[in-house]
Amino acid sequence: MTNTEDTQLANWLADADNGRGPDPLATLYREEYDDLVAAVQSQRDAQKQVDAAVARIRAHGAPWSVVGEALGVTRQAAHERYRELLAA
Repeated sequence: MTNTEDTQLANWLADADNGRGPDPLATLYREEYDDLVAAVQSQRDAQKQVDAAVARIRAHGAPWSVVGEALGVTRQAAHERYRELLAA
């Protein structure tokens, strides 16, 4: 950021803290913030899909080595990550 942007940001934050100005998130980087929130939600959704797929493949008798290969980790890492999830 330039000095002008830094100064403007500092003023906006000070005004918001004193209740005189806009909410900084409502005016600064709102689109980027919303993009980040959406990306985090997509990541959570994808993890749920991976968890369900691991549960299904294990239910069909696949060994941890196959699960690990699909996940790009060792069989031990796959087992450690998913054993409690599958026990529940």
